[in-house]
Amino acid sequence: MIFMAGILALLPPTSDLQPAMASTQKTAAAKKKKKKKAKNIVRTGFVRIKGKYYYYGADHKVKTGWFSVRGKKYFGKRKGANKGSLFSGWHTIDGKEYYFSPKKKKGAFGAAYAGCTRKVNGISCKFDGDGAFVKCRFAKKRGGFVNRIGEMARDNQRKNNILASVVVAQAILETGYGRVIPHNNLFGIYGGRYGSERASMEGYNSYIRTYFPGLIGCRSYYQYATRIGSGGYAQAYGYGRALIQIIRRDGLTRFSR
Repeated sequence: MIFMAGILALLPPTSDLQPAMASTQKTAAAKKKKKKKAKNIVRTGFVRIKGKYYYYGADHKVKTGWFSVRGKKYFGKRKGANKGSLFSGWHTIDGKEYYFSPKKKKGAFGAAYAGCTRKVNGISCKFDGDGAFVKCRFAKKRGGFVNRIGEMARDNQRKNNILASVVVAQAILETGYGRVIPHNNLFGIYGGRYGSERASMEGYNSYIRTYFPGLIGCRSYYQYATRIGSGGYAQAYGYGRALIQIIRRDGLTRFSR
């Protein structure tokens, strides 16, 4: 009894406990009400949720797959996490390539480029009326080493935003205009062994993303080549200047537009 009395003496008065209990119950009730209210949200039109855009129709259901709004085409993710979120950038759908606007604005974000010629990552791209990519506006035939690598670099720039003119110049410098290409290593990357020239291009992309991420999106071949030359890409002295000379001499800027 003495022990129990001691414990009771340490407890606060019942009158002090009641307000605390009431406050806890009130908070729990408020959270429950808020959760219920969130479930009953009615959405219509373009909505941004946690940084992603969605479109809800008149039935208040999120749109998935292809749909049109005021003459513009959009594509909502069909399944999985963030179902219904609008595509942006390059996407391949049913074997065809499409580009969806990345502009962070309701109605503009996710709109497919269709029936037009628009620049994407500096490259003029032509799209048919359905929005499918047709070709690069200034694309030429791929005969010969320079044109073949140039067109591949142009495609790479429109997709990965890595300046084509310098990429071609590096391939020329590292292989002697295609005369020596061990293991399809176009860019002299140490230890690089590739199953194809396109795989070598992917290896180059990975290298740039890892060691020169600041060059992604660069539009100045002079700046790009200079930073490659001084940044340790190659041990040869004057590497950057050599790239600039090749670009100017061979008119390689044609592949970057």
